[in-house]
Amino acid sequence: MRCHYEVLNIERNANADEIKKAYRKAALKWHPDKNQDNIEEADRIFKEINAAYEVLSDQNERTWYDNHRESILAGGDGTAGDDAVSQVPNLWQWFSAGAFSGYSDDEKGFYTVYKKAFEDIDVAEMQAPNAVTGEINAAPSFGTSLSIDKDVEAFYSYWGGFLSRLNFGWADKYNPCEAETRYQRRAIEKENKKHRDAEKRRYVEQVRNLVEYCKKRDKRMMEIIRKKRAMKEQRENERREALQNQKKLKKKS
Repeated sequence: MRCHYEVLNIERNANADEIKKAYRKAALKWHPDKNQDNIEEADRIFKEINAAYEVLSDQNERTWYDNHRESILAGGDGTAGDDAVSQVPNLWQWFSAGAFSGYSDDEKGFYTVYKKAFEDIDVAEMQAPNAVTGEINAAPSFGTSLSIDKDVEAFYSYWGGFLSRLNFGWADKYNPCEAETRYQRRAIEKENKKHRDAEKRRYVEQVRNLVEYCKKRDKRMMEIIRKKRAMKEQRENERREALQNQKKLKKKS
C-alpha cells in the first residue's frame, strides 16, 4: 500500500486547496479513458488516487490517517505484543478502496467484505480467552445490499458505540511475578493497567473509525439519508402550505 500523500504527490502539510488541485491533476492524467493502451495500470492507479483523496479531503479521516500512518504503511494492526494478532483482527486491511470491488453482494463486493469484517471483530469479542466476563449480546449484522432501512440503522447505531469486552492483557509491559515486594507488584499492576487501558482506547477508536469509514461509503445509508431529507422537506412544505391556508381563511373572515 502506497502512502496517500505519495499517491497525490503532495507534502504531508498540504492544505485543502493543494490536495484538491493535486487530485484533479492526477485523476486527469490517470483516468482509464485517457489510457486505453495501459488500461489495467491506469485503473489500479486511478483507484489509488480516488482512495487517497477520499481520506485526505475529509479532515477526520485525514487526522486518523496521519496519526497511524506508519502502522498502516507497515501493514501492522497497531497492537502490542506477539499474541495480539490472534486476539484481535487486523483492521488496517479494511481502510482501503482496494479492500472491496464494487457495491454488490459478490465475494469481493462491499457488503460481503465488510459483513465478514464486523463478524470477525464480533467473534474476537466473544471467543477470546481474555474477554471480560459478562452477558454477551449478539451484534447486529452488516447485512447485504438488500437489507431494510431498520436493520441498516440498527447496525450503525450499535457499532457506532462499540465498546470492547477484551481485557487487553497482551498490552502488559511487565510481569507481576517478577516483583520482589508487594509494593513492586502493585506498581507493576498499576503500570500494566495504564497500558491496557490505552490499548483498549486505541482499538475501540479504530473499530469506530471503521464504522464511519463504511457509513460514509454505504449506498444504503446514502439512500436512507436521501429519503429522510425528502420527508423533512415534504413536512416543511406541508407546514408552509397549512400556514398559507390559515392566512387566507383569516382574510376571508
